[in-house]
Amino acid sequence: MRPSLRDFLSQRFIAGGQPLTQLFSQRLGALLAWLALRLNLKPNTVTTLGLICNLAGASYLALDLTAASAFTAFLLLQLAYGLDCADGQLARATGATSSFGKWWDVTCDFFSLMALGAALTLALIAQGLTPTHAVLLSQLYLCGRILSLISSSQSPRSADAERTLKRSSARIVFTTTIDTPTQIIILCLARQFDNALVLAMLLLGAASLLHGVVVARNSLRQPVRA
Repeated sequence: MRPSLRDFLSQRFIAGGQPLTQLFSQRLGALLAWLALRLNLKPNTVTTLGLICNLAGASYLALDLTAASAFTAFLLLQLAYGLDCADGQLARATGATSSFGKWWDVTCDFFSLMALGAALTLALIAQGLTPTHAVLLSQLYLCGRILSLISSSQSPRSADAERTLKRSSARIVFTTTIDTPTQIIILCLARQFDNALVLAMLLLGAASLLHGVVVARNSLRQPVRA
């Protein structure tokens, strides 16, 4: 029997995530996964659609300073992240998980991050930075994002480490700030103003780097279960 919309919306098939991801993106992903199931789409197809949306969103982010392009970038990037949440839910709901699917998901995430880095580089150059400084800032931002994502997803004890990190209200605010949906909002808003994008990338990159280090440290401190 195929899972119903209620099954998806009950969050039976989600894989966790930071606060805003669980509140918004995973719920959007649940709806998209159900729609994909109704359309007989495979999880890898959903992953590919997410990559396409991400590439399109990154292109709009790099285009110009108009509010219309920034809003379009926001919608496409949020949709892309929702599809990234949906492919795993669809795979778990239908028993279609596979080694290739995991590899393709990681590969699409890599290309999505590279596209975002390229878009931010072009946006920084459009705002007056030299190409060298724009590339360096984009690479620093990406390094923080990649470390944060790897620390959260690859450590075998990252779930316990994340729970430790989120015990206080201040830490909940911090993890919400570096959550992917929040970063999309901040970057698209900052794109509208001179120098705001530079400041946003510096702060978000540093916060992501700190998050990755703390999660990795807490994960290593967790006792190994027999």
